[in-house]
Amino acid sequence: MRVEIRAALGVALGLAVLVVGSPAGSQPRADEASPATFAALMARFATVPGLTASFREEKRIALLAAPLVSEGTIAFAPPGRLSRRTLRPEPSTVVVDGMRLRVRDRTSQQELDLRGHTALGTLVASFVRLLAGDRVALERSFTVQYQVGAAGWSVVLRPREAAIRGFVRQIRAEGRGAVLARLVVVDGHGDESDTTFTHVDAAHRFDASALRRIFGLSR
Repeated sequence: MRVEIRAALGVALGLAVLVVGSPAGSQPRADEASPATFAALMARFATVPGLTASFREEKRIALLAAPLVSEGTIAFAPPGRLSRRTLRPEPSTVVVDGMRLRVRDRTSQQELDLRGHTALGTLVASFVRLLAGDRVALERSFTVQYQVGAAGWSVVLRPREAAIRGFVRQIRAEGRGAVLARLVVVDGHGDESDTTFTHVDAAHRFDASALRRIFGLSR
């Protein structure tokens, strides 16, 4: 179960904040204004037709001397299809479709109905609402701290419910202009996942063939 929980968080958290990205290969400009409010940031989420990106994640676990590094690709197709394909060090695929979670690696495939796992289901559903730009629903589950400064913007999300804090204590995203620079997730054990994104296409549109290939679904 721990594998499925970590996988779901990786997909949902990574994609939820990545939607502020700019077109593929773009970099933040010094004169590009950051969204002034969290509401303005959310307005960006509501306009995204779909996205793809590459990711590099470092997991810092207290019992390990060195971080665990993974790399792969990530995708989102509205209204709630999320995909994370890890390419290194070991290939695996995680797909979230509404309240269904599918995990596949070299040797096995598992499916989890999130409706039977209240805290995890609530967490994943909250990030689907974030992708839809539903700020009110998001703020029912998290406290939100949004700041803009000379170096850019940052947003910190903290779960309101104790059951969800057992999975994730805090999510911090940092960026400049409309480009995400860094996403740090602190899980319920205090371990950190530090993710950076490249080759972001936040205006991606999936055809039927791509939906089947990436998400295992048809229209």
